[in-house]
Amino acid sequence: MAGRGSRYYWACGDFSWCRVPIGGFVKLQDLKRSETIKVALAVLLILIAGVYLVVHLRSLFGRPTSDAVAFYQVFRPAGVNPFRPISAANPANPSSKFATVTYKFADVQGAVDVIDYPSNPTRALDVRIERAATPGVPPWVREVKAISDPAGQALMFAQLRGPWLMRRWLLDAHLSKSQMSVVALDQQKFQTSMTMLAQSQEEGLVDPELLGRVQKALKVFLKTAGDVSKAGPKRQVARKVMALARQYGSEIQEHRTKAISRYVNKIIGQLSDPEKSALAARIAPIMRRFN
Repeated sequence: MAGRGSRYYWACGDFSWCRVPIGGFVKLQDLKRSETIKVALAVLLILIAGVYLVVHLRSLFGRPTSDAVAFYQVFRPAGVNPFRPISAANPANPSSKFATVTYKFADVQGAVDVIDYPSNPTRALDVRIERAATPGVPPWVREVKAISDPAGQALMFAQLRGPWLMRRWLLDAHLSKSQMSVVALDQQKFQTSMTMLAQSQEEGLVDPELLGRVQKALKVFLKTAGDVSKAGPKRQVARKVMALARQYGSEIQEHRTKAISRYVNKIIGQLSDPEKSALAARIAPIMRRFN
């Protein structure tokens, strides 16, 4: 339907402020004052909606906001024979030193598990942390990217995936039998250091002072009344537990990373340039997927 000669057609039904020139977009100077106000108001509403969507995008789709905290606890019993599943022939033993209570916290940064062994006074709290996952990016990428040498990246990746991959890649790089023997010896030393770290962690000897603060904060949290899902003292104490537990968990992870780095550096020290190039060729296509 034309209007004002043949220069305009109706683009939006009967709303005259939506008229568009046949030759292109409408110019503001061609609009009446009332029509200009309507266009400006429409643009303003669109901008406000866009800003609201950006600010509240995560909460709109159910993802946690920066203030959200979740908590629940899980009791995991152990059988009379703790090394076999619980069954009619292997009933649960509540007083077993292998029985655990896991206090699980989570927020936008990730998850934190504080594991207690209530019937084992010699076993310290166990802390496990997990960073919030980035879609499409595996958790090992951060550790591998921290190494600048491509051969070192390949060995770190292989070790994180499992000793079998480390051996396979080294054999494909044509290491000699004597070199593989040295690698096997270095791997044995690495495994011994990991066993010692796990034992120190079980005995609470990695950082006793910090672990004591985690335990104290957890006790305060359990005694504090309220709902952790709502703003208040309960949530504040939960955040303190999470902060201390993340600090402790990061310290343990740092010990593991240093041990792996020492192991990897020992292997690299006995490699020739062609062998290093063969390993670099292995990791290069994998890393390109995450750059």
